[in-house]
Amino acid sequence: EYWRFDRTGGEFYQQPLAGDRLENGVYQPMDLTTEPDGVLKGYSPSMKLSLCWREEMLVFFDPNTGEYLRNLPQTQADLRAEQAARQSAEARIRQLEERLRDRGRE
Repeated sequence: EYWRFDRTGGEFYQQPLAGDRLENGVYQPMDLTTEPDGVLKGYSPSMKLSLCWREEMLVFFDPNTGEYLRNLPQTQADLRAEQAARQSAEARIRQLEERLRDRGRE
């Protein structure tokens, strides 16, 4: 299989997503569908995943689970949110510990 993704939405390759499979020494185009929500989707038998042009990004869809796989920007945003929440919780713990120490001195 050979997949092409054009992040410009098709400016360079005439379409945002295209795939070909080698059959008898010749590359044949992979079937693509446009879902009702506008997502362009092609199934990769090699990966057992669908490659999708969704919200101007390449994303992967697992037909077995019916879910999109997380991509790097989503994962990074989640990590930043977790770090902010942890820092906030640690700051609150320090405040509470300080209040307990102050009460112990009274």
